Amino acid sequence: MTHAQARQREEEFFADEPWSTLFASLDQRLGIVNLQESISQKLTSHIVEALPEILGRVEERLSQVSAALAEFPKRPQSAAHTVMDESQAVAQTIEEHVKCNALNNVFRHKHKGLLRELKLQLAQLRPHVALSTPGYIKPAIEIGDDSDKDGAVTPTPSRGYTPAQTPSKMRKGNNGQAIRTPVFGGRETVETPHSHVKAEHSSADVAAPTKTTFTLDKIKQALDRGSSSGLPDQIDPKVIDHLVTQSQAGWRTLATGLITKVQELVGAMCSESIDSTLATRIQTQLHSQTTIIIDRFITGLLNDVSDKIVYLVDCETQRPITYATDHIKQLTEAARNDLKRKRLIERVDEYYELQDSRGVKVPQSRQDRMKKVDEVEAKIGADKYAQAVNAMATPLAYYDLASARLLDNVATHLEFGLLRAIGLNMRGTLRTGLKVTDEEYCKQLLAEDPQREALRVRLLGEKERLSVALEELRGLPHRSVF
Repeated sequence: MTHAQARQREEEFFADEPWSTLFASLDQRLGIVNLQESISQKLTSHIVEALPEILGRVEERLSQVSAALAEFPKRPQSAAHTVMDESQAVAQTIEEHVKCNALNNVFRHKHKGLLRELKLQLAQLRPHVALSTPGYIKPAIEIGDDSDKDGAVTPTPSRGYTPAQTPSKMRKGNNGQAIRTPVFGGRETVETPHSHVKAEHSSADVAAPTKTTFTLDKIKQALDRGSSSGLPDQIDPKVIDHLVTQSQAGWRTLATGLITKVQELVGAMCSESIDSTLATRIQTQLHSQTTIIIDRFITGLLNDVSDKIVYLVDCETQRPITYATDHIKQLTEAARNDLKRKRLIERVDEYYELQDSRGVKVPQSRQDRMKKVDEVEAKIGADKYAQAVNAMATPLAYYDLASARLLDNVATHLEFGLLRAIGLNMRGTLRTGLKVTDEEYCKQLLAEDPQREALRVRLLGEKERLSVALEELRGLPHRSVF
């Protein structure tokens, strides 16, 4: 029996007694048709009450699907044109960093910071001249017999005493008399020039080189041995050249360390530029191939610049040369005057320290002592290390001149050989490496992973269904059935 036949039989059934007479008032509640209408009305009322919640769930899911689809790149009409556009966008992002066109450019700021750091390292590596008289031992502090309740010894006040010189470190002997212990009054413990060796390392974690320290006796010894003249106080220029090159022993380590840091900085900048520009194509070969091409390009530039910088260092450290005659004379004169002044201060302090240890009342302040410098000089006589002091003026002056020259040359090579080359050649390098004229190859570069492409298709279908459902739900309150 068909549905229509069944409804006909039902109508005939309810047309008989007692439905047509006794239950005539209930005729709107009898039969399948009336039952369907009643259920429809109840369901409609339920939907109307729940409609805001349903709309909210559909809208939320549609938003989630749309956000997930936004992570997928648009399907290109021309793969070659798309690859061309994407490669130019990557190149432009990197160019903005190296050319300092972007606002608040972090890369350029860090690059300048590395060069400022090299400047500071070169200054810290400037050779030190220990101007104290070789063999001089500062007199020890006399220990008295007075002690406090806890047994602490109170030292006799003397120049150079500091809280760090605790009584527990002072020795007593010789029937209770203080024993004079060699104390260097905080003077720097020095190394001989011969203890410094050139080190060649390329990793950033290599220990920084230490400055060369020259002592007066070693300088005098080098001057005496290096002179072949039969006349006294003659200085062989080769000895000065040797002192100069000794002072530059750590320059190659600084240069290779800088190159490593520049490589890390440029690499990080390029990687961030690629990831941000090709954010929707991270799963494609376009992203991986772009990374490989740029890495090879930057590595080649850095290798070339590195060789030139190391060559510069070798040129500077092979032999001292300058034609800035007036400038080097000024620097040498300033260094000589500074060394003489500091050496005189050392000699005056040593004289007064000895007098003080013998119980002679001496001026304590530097200012008061220097007022009597002529008197002291007459007593202590000529300085037998005067030649050594004068000789070190040239190495110090040349170090200042050559280190400034090296810093500028390194900065220039990095700017021209690396940063400028990146800005000029990045676009062409990417166009060639990505084969932007080959449509089939570009399609391979843009192809998504099969599983990811299947996910895109599923999300697109769901978005379409959700959009239709949302439109229908929003139209329900306006239908006549409500």
